[in-house]
Amino acid sequence: MANNIYYNSRAKALEAKLLSFETLTSLANCKTVLQVSKILNDNNFLKGFEAKTFSDFLGFVLREQEDFLKFLKKEMLDEDISRFFCLKFDYFNLECLFLEKKLAKPFDLLPEGMILISTLKDAVENKDKQKLLPAEMQQALLFCENLFKTQKETGFLIDTTFKKALYKQMLQASKADRALFDCFNAFLDLKNIELCFCFRNTKLFQEARLLGGTLKDDFFEMLCQKPFDVILQNTKNSSYAVAIKLIVEATEQNKPFLKFEFLLDCFGQAFFDEFKFNSSKNYAYIRYCFLRQNEIANLKTIFEGLEAKRSHKKICEELRGIYAK
Repeated sequence: MANNIYYNSRAKALEAKLLSFETLTSLANCKTVLQVSKILNDNNFLKGFEAKTFSDFLGFVLREQEDFLKFLKKEMLDEDISRFFCLKFDYFNLECLFLEKKLAKPFDLLPEGMILISTLKDAVENKDKQKLLPAEMQQALLFCENLFKTQKETGFLIDTTFKKALYKQMLQASKADRALFDCFNAFLDLKNIELCFCFRNTKLFQEARLLGGTLKDDFFEMLCQKPFDVILQNTKNSSYAVAIKLIVEATEQNKPFLKFEFLLDCFGQAFFDEFKFNSSKNYAYIRYCFLRQNEIANLKTIFEGLEAKRSHKKICEELRGIYAK
């Protein structure tokens, strides 16, 4: 109990230092590097970082990712909760290293999660070293190796294989906290709903289906096979009605699922907003982790937008989650 009190208090203190939405929109409206630097300095964020161009600030984003990972590994309330948030970094790096070997092409890596990059690289280069990795990673590497051996490799298949393994491990790690477990199962439901609409084919969906979630086969079969008007009618009282409507509207307009993807990106934060004023259990710590993830993602969106000379309005439309309210 003492650990929960300390780490939740620590998380609430750090949450108070997150950039406000107003600050983010001010950053998105900057015309010069000097203006960006001033805003970040005023919020005690820059900490000696120097930039000459907007693209230099992507290095700042990298530093923020490293700081977040240090927090997860040092301020560790529960190893599995920290692992839950680190796994995306581990799997991204593993997939990049695998493709780097197969395509003889360098890829930019993310900072280290729970697994050393050197360990991941050794496993990719030497099959005997793969036993040092979690079983899900080993299976993903083996499956992708076989894809190349049989000349069946595609970007979609490789990415799907690593994603399925990632989500399987995240589901296992999420069991450390009941609310996180419920949150992630709902997230998996949404991802599987998305896959149904991508394939509109029950057999293909079942091959790509993510482990976990709460929805049953007949629900997914309906999404894969029924006309859109029937789907909307059948799901109007579902907790996923809004998400399904967003996908249907995008599909009918032959557009990407941008609004749905926004919902997914903000889902963890929105789920734990329900516990915003609850200081018990692990709520404050986990909520902070989702908030911090969104903050870093938003900074990346802003700096990439400024570098590409995108409009202030367009950048702000892509900001993930209004936090630190």
